[in-house]
Amino acid sequence: MANLTNVNHSIGFFESNAQDLSFKGLTKVGGDLTLTNNDELTSLDFDKLESIGGGFVVTNNSKLQSVDNFDELKSVTGAVLIVGDYANVSLPSLKSVRGAFTLNSDGPADCSPFDDLHDSGNIQGEYSCKAAAKSSSAKSGSSSKSGSSKQSTSASGSDSSSSTDASSSKKNDAVAFSIEYSSVFGAVAAILFSLF
Repeated sequence: MANLTNVNHSIGFFESNAQDLSFKGLTKVGGDLTLTNNDELTSLDFDKLESIGGGFVVTNNSKLQSVDNFDELKSVTGAVLIVGDYANVSLPSLKSVRGAFTLNSDGPADCSPFDDLHDSGNIQGEYSCKAAAKSSSAKSGSSSKSGSSKQSTSASGSDSSSSTDASSSKKNDAVAFSIEYSSVFGAVAAILFSLF
């Protein structure tokens, strides 16, 4: 999908058998970018992506060891939710997150770049970063430093909703591709609620 440069709404990959997701020409996602429950996924390449107009979600991709190759990502208008067993989480150009930021890794991901981003006021929502390399780094959305973070969700139990106007899906080592016209944050809130 090297020719795709702009997605006006949301894009999601859910429960696909894709091993590699490469969108080398994509520079903008107008809504959410969601990568969830892709059990065979081992690599991501969104190296030209500069902005996400909604949330950025990477959760439950059991073979994915690194969330990297987002070299040009500068801004996320919604929340960032990254949960998994990651050795590396690298968003080197990230300058602004208007929503919450949650990174929860059982692997040795480094929280220090995100701590710095939060401390400089560039993460505007609640902030939490926990990884094996750093036993616990969690801070509230305020400027005070504390050992815990506040979590809030708008969903209860496992109820969630989203609507899709256009989608197509192929299994057997193909990419499950979904362009959504509404936010997936009901589902994200339910996932976040179930994890904590």
